[in-house]
Amino acid sequence: MEQEKRIEELERKVSKLEKEMEEIKQGQIQRNQTFSPLRQENIERQVKTADRGRIENKLSQPAVKETQPPIDWEHQIGRVWLPRIFIFVLLLGVIWGFIAAVEGGFINEQVRILLGVLGAGAMIVLGEKQIKNNRKALGQVLLGGAIGLLMLTTFAAHLLYGLIGASFAFILNIGWIVGGMYAAYRHKSEVLAILSAIAGTLVPFLIQSDQPSVEIFTAYEVALYGGFLFFALKQQYSKLYYTSAILLHVAFLIFSIHVYDFSYEILAFGAIVQHLLLVAAFMQKNLNLRQQMGVLFSSFVLTTIWMRVGFGDPYFEWAVLGSFLLYLAVGYVLREKKEDRLPIALSIASYSLMIYLITVIELEWMVILLLVEGVIAFYIGYLVNSRLQKVTGSLIYLLGGFLALPLIFEELSAILSVETLTWIVFLASLKGLDLILTKYDQEPAKGYKINSFIYVILALSSLIFITQLAMYFTEGVAEHIQHLVISFSWALYAIAGVLYGVMRSKKNVRVFGVGLLFFTLLKIIFVDLPNVPLFIRAILFIGLGAIGIFMSRMYYSKKST
Repeated sequence: MEQEKRIEELERKVSKLEKEMEEIKQGQIQRNQTFSPLRQENIERQVKTADRGRIENKLSQPAVKETQPPIDWEHQIGRVWLPRIFIFVLLLGVIWGFIAAVEGGFINEQVRILLGVLGAGAMIVLGEKQIKNNRKALGQVLLGGAIGLLMLTTFAAHLLYGLIGASFAFILNIGWIVGGMYAAYRHKSEVLAILSAIAGTLVPFLIQSDQPSVEIFTAYEVALYGGFLFFALKQQYSKLYYTSAILLHVAFLIFSIHVYDFSYEILAFGAIVQHLLLVAAFMQKNLNLRQQMGVLFSSFVLTTIWMRVGFGDPYFEWAVLGSFLLYLAVGYVLREKKEDRLPIALSIASYSLMIYLITVIELEWMVILLLVEGVIAFYIGYLVNSRLQKVTGSLIYLLGGFLALPLIFEELSAILSVETLTWIVFLASLKGLDLILTKYDQEPAKGYKINSFIYVILALSSLIFITQLAMYFTEGVAEHIQHLVISFSWALYAIAGVLYGVMRSKKNVRVFGVGLLFFTLLKIIFVDLPNVPLFIRAILFIGLGAIGIFMSRMYYSKKST
């Protein structure tokens, strides 16, 4: 605090000196107050010195974060949450009192409905009055409670007492929802809009039907969602945007649990329409990018599940492929506009292609294609500078690598086989990842760690593949001969590693090659020698010794780094 006071005092002095300088320049100083050139120069020097000192002093101070004002919990609880909670308490009390009055025989069915309507009307009047008196939270809760009470009253009149038919009850409920939306628009209340969305979603479950139509139910819920989506985008209501998207799938789930003997295919089509509406909204860029990304991706996952449940294999495959093509087109359009929404489109396209490959292609070839897709998706992530796309490519590649493990650790049945091709693609994909990281990674420390890990996996995988090749070509010969061939193949691989490390100035590769050579020597001494004749031992050590000397000579052929 003392330092800030000194800064403020210095700033006042600087401002005063600057004002005097301005008066000198404009000749507004009285004639009897004459300043010599020397004094004017001193003032200018003082101003510059003070200004420079002020700047240096501010720069030397640690950055102070802006502190958010403390939350007024009394306001939050008393004005916001208290009415929201106790409106339900009030409604519960009214319902219990209503039930007690009915059981006592004081009111008949018609009077019960009339009381419900009058109670809702009173809540509307009180709610409007509270909003007008700047008690907005309380007023909004009263209006929302009125909507709930009207829907409960309609439900009772239709389902409990049979006073009105299903069609009229449905029309009344639609009217209550429209009224709630009008109130939300009039008072700019997102809470009222969310309450209306919840109420609208529940309407089909409040209407009695002996043979519920999945077509009518789906059409109603999708149309209702479209209306709330438009309202959310128009009013910039992010919470309504989330809630309405979730409510559609909740309604579908409840319908599928409580209704039997219907076609899931209709619900799948409804989910597709909802997702297409979200894609259209996503292209318009109406809401925050992070908000739309989360909803769009979640909708994609849920829509895929509904399609898997509702469609048979051929139709599901076509639907997933169509999703891939759709997001490719979206990505192309966003690329032309240089939008920052391109990554999510590419990411969903990548997942769509992954699902298509898993569904259509047999396991052996699917693994190869997933490895290739993972590398390509990872590379695209660097091209568009998207962390999301990099993560997507990494996950797809890891899935392909996990599925490849049973294949690459099996013994080779033939040189020209799917196993061999899987090995080649796996090793080439690891090298591709290494090249991508080397070229594009802008964080040297982090990139070095990842590259080192990839080098280790690549080196060990190559060693396993070479071992399998040696075992394949020595199949049927004596076991000790097979071990010797494996040892020599390891030694040759070690030479290749050291030679590559020297030529490319890669120390880690050179160290791996030398380490592998010593490991091969230990294997020969403790595993291979006890089972071979003396003549073979001599040839073995002569060859291994020559390899070691040759490797040592390579260190002198080029200056290593």
